[in-house]
Amino acid sequence: MRYLKDLLFTDTYLIKGHVHTGGKRLSTFLNAARRRFLEMEEATLIQHSGGKTAQAGKILISIDEILLAYEMEVTGDEVMRQLGDRVRDEMEITAHFGSSFPLELSGKVRKRAIDANALRDHDFIVVMQPVLRGLTSKHSPEYSLLENPAYLIANRKRISYIIPETEGS
Repeated sequence: MRYLKDLLFTDTYLIKGHVHTGGKRLSTFLNAARRRFLEMEEATLIQHSGGKTAQAGKILISIDEILLAYEMEVTGDEVMRQLGDRVRDEMEITAHFGSSFPLELSGKVRKRAIDANALRDHDFIVVMQPVLRGLTSKHSPEYSLLENPAYLIANRKRISYIIPETEGS
């Protein structure tokens, strides 16, 4: 059995498993994906309502269904990770998702990540120091991974609106 390094959050399921990213960071892989479905191996699906679980050796997940993603294991190119850790032009935001339940994500993003005209090909943005609200189902210990992560990867296509936090508010 392989170490399960990836966590995906959809309207219906919390899914953990292993996505072959080719050594790339998960956010980079998701933004570069040209397929409509993401392949995950050794998957465990945990239903939000009721906590029912299912196992699958391999599943295909529609990329459009992903609300949030998280790497439980640090992967990817070390030089790119160090460049990503440098001080950047960030802003605090609160994002509200178009999902079957009211999900709200607050944290810091690069200012250009939410520019309406920039990065059109990048549907997944990294939210640093995230705070997730609206998550009521916690039937499984995997949900605790979403309580205090250093970052979360959010699908911009699933965000209904973003409220930029102004300084001093």
